[in-house]
Amino acid sequence: MPCQTHDEKAETRAAKVAEKLQKAFVKADVSAIRALAPEMEKVMGEAPFPPYYAEKCDTRLIIYSDNLPSQLVLGVLFETATEKKANPDGKKLEVVAKPASPFALISYGLAWVYADRKDYGRCVTILTDGRQRDPWNEAILSEYLFCLAQSGQNAESLAEAEKALENPFFNLTDYTRAKVLRHKGYALVELQKWDEAESAYKDSLKFDGSSQLAKNEILYIQQMRAQQSKP
Repeated sequence: MPCQTHDEKAETRAAKVAEKLQKAFVKADVSAIRALAPEMEKVMGEAPFPPYYAEKCDTRLIIYSDNLPSQLVLGVLFETATEKKANPDGKKLEVVAKPASPFALISYGLAWVYADRKDYGRCVTILTDGRQRDPWNEAILSEYLFCLAQSGQNAESLAEAEKALENPFFNLTDYTRAKVLRHKGYALVELQKWDEAESAYKDSLKFDGSSQLAKNEILYIQQMRAQQSKP
C-alpha cells in the first residue's frame, strides 16, 4: 500500500472548521452546529478521497483513528502480518498512531445537521464517506445506524449493528455498546421481530441500566406481542 498524498491546505482549512464544530458539540450549542453547515459543506466539497485507515509508508505503519484502543490492536496485527513480508533493508516497521483527518469529524457534524432536518438519506450518504475516514469512530457508527433506520433501511441498520457488536477490534465503550444494542432493537421492532428486539433491549440494559428508552421499548414490545396473540 503506497503512502497517501495529503492535501495540506485543504486539511488546514478543514481543521479550522472541525475546531469550531468540536467547541459547539462540547457546549451542546445546536444553533452553532446548524450555522456551521455551509462551512462544513464547503470543506467536504474539497475533501480528498477518503484515505485508508491504515497505510504502510516506507518503514512506518500509520493508523488513522480517534479510537485509541483500536489503533493499538490494529497496529499490532498489521505489524505482525507485514513482518512476514520484511522490508528489503530488514528494518522493523514502526507503528504510528495518528488522529483521524478533520474530515471525519466534519462528516459527522454535517450528517447530524441533515438528520436534524430529517433528511436521513443524505445523512447516510455523508456518513458512508465518514466511516471510510475513521471506521472505528463510535459517534459516526451510532449516527449511521440511526439514519439508516430512519430512512427505512432497517435490515441494513440491523446488519451494521450486528457487525459492530461482533467486531473484536472495535473496542466499544459500554455507553456505545448500549446505544448500538438499542439501534439493533429499534430495527428489529420495525421488522416486527419481537422476541429478538426484546432480547436486544434487555442486553442494552446490561451496559446502561438507567436507559428509560430501552425500558419503555420493552414494555411496548410486550404490549404488541400480547395484542397480536389475541384471537
